[in-house]
Amino acid sequence: GSGFTTMTQVVFQTFDSTGTVGTTAISPDTVSPDGTSLTVTVPFSVVSGPVSVRDVFTGLGGGSVTLQIVPTIDSASGTLNPGDTFTLQGNGFDPNGTQVQLPGVAQPVAADSASILAGGGTQATVTVPAGVTVPGQITVSIAGGASNPFDLQSAGNTEVEPNDSPATATLLPLDPT
Repeated sequence: GSGFTTMTQVVFQTFDSTGTVGTTAISPDTVSPDGTSLTVTVPFSVVSGPVSVRDVFTGLGGGSVTLQIVPTIDSASGTLNPGDTFTLQGNGFDPNGTQVQLPGVAQPVAADSASILAGGGTQATVTVPAGVTVPGQITVSIAGGASNPFDLQSAGNTEVEPNDSPATATLLPLDPT
């Protein structure tokens, strides 16, 4: 792109405390001296969708690219007994449709939307169904894709160490003019 300044904003689709999808404008962390690139921190509550740039004063901008959010699992805690609550910590969880695939269970389990909203997309709880087997792997899926598998070692009181990498996003250059 070209013409980026500290007055350029990057506009993401995000969810609010009720799960309603809207937009959030973020100022750049850095802008290259020649104005051809910028760096921005992606908000935790971002969802897959269009990302655009605009001028903070005029609101004018140009074009958009699609950002695909893929969830990550950083840690897991709780017990895996049927009926118990199990909590995942990570990023990219969407209150409007996060599914958790547990080892030994044929169908994914819907994550609790309220827990995702409360954590701003960084935590999700599920009620453990019958049939979970360990050791095994968990994956989390949203509209943007699925997490890397996360290893579970014990069915008892579980505190699991991270094995997943943080998500990164690369956006193609946009021209704010």
